[in-house]
Amino acid sequence: METSFSPQVKELMKANGGDLFYDSHSSDRGSPDELWTNRMSEEFSKRRQYPLIPNLPALFREYFEFSDGSGPRVRNDFYAVRGDIWIEKQIQPLRAWVRKYNNLLRVQVEGEANLIVPITDTVLATATVDRPEHENLFLGDEVDNYLPMASANHMTGNPWYSTECCAVLGKSYAETFQDAVIHMHKSFVGGITKLVYHVYPYRDGATWKWPGYHSFGQTGFSNAWGPRNPFWVDARLYNDFFARNQQVLTQGDARTDVAVYMQNYLYPPSQGIKTRHWGDLKPQEAGYTRDYLNPAMLELPNATVTGNRLAANGPAYKALIVDAEQGPPTDPVKTSMPVEVARRILSYARAGLPVIVVGTPPDRTPGNTPQDDPELKRAIAELLTVKTVSRVAHEADVPEKLRSLGIRPAAEPAAPSPMLSVRRRDTATKTDYYFLYNQGIASPPDEPNTLFEPATGAPLDREVSLEGRGRPYLLNAWSGKIAPIVNYTSDGDRITVRIRLSAMTAR
Repeated sequence: METSFSPQVKELMKANGGDLFYDSHSSDRGSPDELWTNRMSEEFSKRRQYPLIPNLPALFREYFEFSDGSGPRVRNDFYAVRGDIWIEKQIQPLRAWVRKYNNLLRVQVEGEANLIVPITDTVLATATVDRPEHENLFLGDEVDNYLPMASANHMTGNPWYSTECCAVLGKSYAETFQDAVIHMHKSFVGGITKLVYHVYPYRDGATWKWPGYHSFGQTGFSNAWGPRNPFWVDARLYNDFFARNQQVLTQGDARTDVAVYMQNYLYPPSQGIKTRHWGDLKPQEAGYTRDYLNPAMLELPNATVTGNRLAANGPAYKALIVDAEQGPPTDPVKTSMPVEVARRILSYARAGLPVIVVGTPPDRTPGNTPQDDPELKRAIAELLTVKTVSRVAHEADVPEKLRSLGIRPAAEPAAPSPMLSVRRRDTATKTDYYFLYNQGIASPPDEPNTLFEPATGAPLDREVSLEGRGRPYLLNAWSGKIAPIVNYTSDGDRITVRIRLSAMTAR
């Protein structure tokens, strides 16, 4: 690529900076489901210490399966090796190259656009790029599936999490700014901090008739954001609204109530498919926020326990949850765990971090290492004897267990509600920022295809107890005005206010 750049272009790139953007890696040609090497057999053997060729049938699970149960283990190793090679051969060299020109690497590292072809670990991939990006089209605006990428950012402290927003199939010139608000409310509460519009055709070509050039056909993919739409006269109003929310959501550091252990090579989007990693709604109805942490996040320098909190100077998780009911149930199976992860969680529990095990405890290693299973079982057995470790049968039992341990959500509604929240903490100014959103129906089957219908659910009127001290203020993100909240109560480290939210709106 460098050979096509003139010296002047190279100097301009260095002077101007910006992003090099890698779009739709998970669904277009060149995605991580490619091998990324012509020497996969050799690479696999070197990295996993056993041959791939005799085990190839395991990779075609729709046709073959091994009777000894090793198929899922082989597939796990293959997905891990393939993902590592993609990061080593594509992402890391590309990141180093763009930095030579004062640029940053922005990549859509979200999971594959189906439930069939696993890719690399999205949490790991998020942590390897400068500016991770998602695309709401691949989620159907399912908030839960935005969280893994946000979780990596919360641990690394990266404030950039953008979304290619508002793409809708076959609805060009039908979508409105009101629809964009719906999409972005769900994105913001999923941890996203920046809106990038899907498609903005800058100008008409000389031979194009009205309404002009469109990347996906005049009535095709997404919307033609820009002056050709009559609603563009309101662009400043809406974009200021988005910008104010984005500014708040990048203040300080994220604070999240609980961490959920996750190891995944298969992610649950895509277009119209409504699936979730954490299926039960009771914890979020009780106000608890969650992040998903993979083995790599637990190896970061800040992944230590201080004052009974994990990553105390970052998300400051109040508990760690190991969930056998997590979806999807395979790739790897959710009762698997690497031995080193089990030992690390054991050290967390001994250091005072509450750990909750949901369902069947881990009983096998994820890769083709059955010889390590006994060691894993010994570590888990020891973990279950630590006094800070609890067990529950199902995800629905988690909120009651957390309450029994004295662990309250940072934004706690007086009664179960569809309200979701994001909390940021600026320790320098001792300020807490809360984004509160009335989600309505958690997984409406017709979104985002139904436009012009912003209400899925009912208005919310509820007292909410917020963790923090001082006097509360309300930012009107539409006008930019900040006003003190007059009616509130203060009790030690918490402030209680009354929240009124119409369906699908935020404060």
